[in-house]
Amino acid sequence: MSPLPSITPIDYTSSSPIILAVDTSYIAVGFILYQMDDQGRCRPARYGSVPLDERQSQYSQPKLELYGLFCALREWRLHIMGAKTFHIEVDAQYIKGMLNEPDLQHNAAINCWIQGILMFDFTLIHVPGVRHKAADALSRCAYWRRRRDHS
Repeated sequence: MSPLPSITPIDYTSSSPIILAVDTSYIAVGFILYQMDDQGRCRPARYGSVPLDERQSQYSQPKLELYGLFCALREWRLHIMGAKTFHIEVDAQYIKGMLNEPDLQHNAAINCWIQGILMFDFTLIHVPGVRHKAADALSRCAYWRRRRDHS
């Protein structure tokens, strides 16, 4: 039996959803784009992370999580556009409320991010932090921490 590839291309003809898992820490945004195969196994297609600068790292946790989702969608938008079914996994439950009530936000930047996020057709899925490990690891990568400490 040959080993499974670590990264597989997205099958846009499949009925399986394309899933974007996103996590944000005060260091970076981590995200993974994947799809389930016919046997129900997760097949990563892309991994990514974006470091946060000093100002961004001072955002409140809800603002960080929303900004992280906006960054991840912007980063992988070309891979998401052809999705028949698109899911987003986050470990922050309050994201759904922020997206459902955009007028309650008193910050122009947050409202801009919400409008950018809502341009995509997706189902938001809450995944408890204990099961949201891969994106979580990318957002806390020691590389970004070292890089920020030396700049």
